[in-house]
Amino acid sequence: MSNESDREPSPPHTSLRRALLGVFILFQVVFLIVANLLGFFKWLPDQLKDKRKALVDQAAPGLVNEDSHVSKWTDQVQTNINSWTQLTGQEQNWMLYTPVSRTTGFPAVVLLWDDIIWEPPFIKGTVFAYDEKNGMHLCASWNPSARRDLPLPVLCDLGILGASDGWEAFFLTAAAKERPEDKPSRIEFLQSENEPKDLSNFIRFGNCRLRRYEGQFYLNLKPEKGEAADVYARRITERVSTFTSTWREPALAYMKWRLRDWQRANPDQPVPRQVMLFQRFYRMRDPEEVPRGWDGPILFPIARWQPFPDDLDALRSLEPFDYKEQRFLPGL
Repeated sequence: MSNESDREPSPPHTSLRRALLGVFILFQVVFLIVANLLGFFKWLPDQLKDKRKALVDQAAPGLVNEDSHVSKWTDQVQTNINSWTQLTGQEQNWMLYTPVSRTTGFPAVVLLWDDIIWEPPFIKGTVFAYDEKNGMHLCASWNPSARRDLPLPVLCDLGILGASDGWEAFFLTAAAKERPEDKPSRIEFLQSENEPKDLSNFIRFGNCRLRRYEGQFYLNLKPEKGEAADVYARRITERVSTFTSTWREPALAYMKWRLRDWQRANPDQPVPRQVMLFQRFYRMRDPEEVPRGWDGPILFPIARWQPFPDDLDALRSLEPFDYKEQRFLPGL
């Protein structure tokens, strides 16, 4: 009968594997705890009123101040955590017991062959406008409208007379300011396959993996209630900058994929000078707003990529959009 002393010792490599597995399990437990707690602490300040923010700031100095060292340190930690999250496919967006969202958006890619314009407007023939309910966005006649009764160029010619509500009056008045000589030489607007053709009559079927991937690029950039335009522009510029640094690789991969897909359908066409990532944003109106329905599609610029014509995989930066200066900044 054998006993413990008769057993052969485990080989050294087996012990090493067990030790490494234990370290990994411990790291993963710590990662899950820190990632969830950090996400909560980053979410909390936006939910507090001014008086409660002051109390939290007394208990944890710097936590609710975006310019503090504590906030900048947590931003860096969150960036590192997000890198591991993306690498291992552990992204989780919890929506249980939260209010139903009144906003949604779909990524869109714009291909442009014009030279870079560093001053606003960054695309010829467009108008940058601000609406206190929907935010600072781009008005362009090439942005397909949700309305199907009249073509958008006709609506732009009609201006305010072609509007069916206040939002369309605002949009069409801005879009009608464009002049024929200001129009870009060529532009291709690539909408998401997940965006319904008719928002009032559609059903989701298929494209689940694509929808999940595109969901990474969703940003709610509408203003907060009573927020001044300059404060709003500064806040969302920081959000877009954080997005481009955090999701640089997935965003670039998506833009390259959309470009290559377009090139397969147009093999004889030259490579565009600029590839831009936009969000087509929709906001459901509040119950007291008349008429009922939604505002949109609203164009939010997110980032720009300038591809090399001979090598699309060559290292190239992703340029975030600055809503204060209304142009793309040097990339990351």
